[in-house]
Amino acid sequence: MQARDASILHSLCLVLGGITTLLVACSQTSPRTFQSHDHSTLPRSVQVEGDWDDVPAVVAGIIPRVELVADPPTVNDDQMYRCRVHSPRFGPGWIQFDRLDDSFIRIDVRIGRFEHPPEEHWIEQALADRFSQIRGDTAAPIRIPPRRH
Repeated sequence: MQARDASILHSLCLVLGGITTLLVACSQTSPRTFQSHDHSTLPRSVQVEGDWDDVPAVVAGIIPRVELVADPPTVNDDQMYRCRVHSPRFGPGWIQFDRLDDSFIRIDVRIGRFEHPPEEHWIEQALADRFSQIRGDTAAPIRIPPRRH
């Protein structure tokens, strides 16, 4: 009986040792880090000259072309437009437009649980470019900037 108990105890120690090793290894590595890229130079928002009334048209024209799906806006008033978005590559996020004055709009984009600065900046730039393309016009061809990551 003692030999059997010792064998069980030995097996439990091996299993616990393996689990401990696995937990230590997992806590020291993170699969979603940007260790090889410095994204600190990317702006956390973009400001653009644009017409506030164009926000829904900019969203409708750009969001599908940058591979996002947008929900109806959660805030849509004369100072802020915000809606949730979903990226098939990075998961849920949001876009927000803040009216700074009669001419300027700030654009913020956050994508995914862990954020993705290059993707976010690319989307912000596409939205900003669209404001510039249609400023003062009723229609303009949609052009998406190239990805830079």
